[in-house]
Amino acid sequence: MDNKELWISEETAQLILDAIAWSNKDWMDTLDWNFNQGGEVDNARVDFIRFCRARGIAGVERKVKI
Repeated sequence: MDNKELWISEETAQLILDAIAWSNKDWMDTLDWNFNQGGEVDNARVDFIRFCRARGIAGVERKVKI
């Protein structure tokens, strides 16, 4: 297997993060759990990092104009 690191675009990262946050909120609403807004964001970030590590995503590429 190739040992190249997998990098994703900033847009793809945002889409993954949004999907995780949406899924977490749906799950919490279904169970009638209340988290403060900061807690929802923190949970989504932690889950995003876990998702990336589990799938071998090493980082996010950001395009910058110079």
